Amino acid sequence: MRLVLTNGIAGFLLLFSVSSSFADTCILLPHKLKPVRHVCGLVMNQADERVSNARLTLLQGEVELVTVETDADGRFDFKGVAAGDYVLRVSMPGYGQIQSPITVVKPTLKCKQTLDVVLPLHVCDGGIGRHRQ
Repeated sequence: MRLVLTNGIAGFLLLFSVSSSFADTCILLPHKLKPVRHVCGLVMNQADERVSNARLTLLQGEVELVTVETDADGRFDFKGVAAGDYVLRVSMPGYGQIQSPITVVKPTLKCKQTLDVVLPLHVCDGGIGRHRQ
């Protein structure tokens, strides 16, 4: 298990098996991220290399609401996300899949604070955290 520290938030990565697939998924527990106003950020691997074409999905319950892919620089941006509670799932072939609860409050149109997503090379080595400015 790996402890993830970002902006004073501590969370533990927990492995569980998804019954609907053979893939293993990591969830950042027990704390969800501090609320965000816009869901945007950067996806990297553990070598701090930006990951293009990673798939990010926002879910409410079991419902997939919207999916985006990272651009050539590893950046992503969900436009027009309403206030509410979601789960952000991130996957890329060759890496472990991760997900974390996320809350959007007072949504804005512009990305002012990004999320850093670290895709694990192996299951449960990555995480999602707030970008330090």
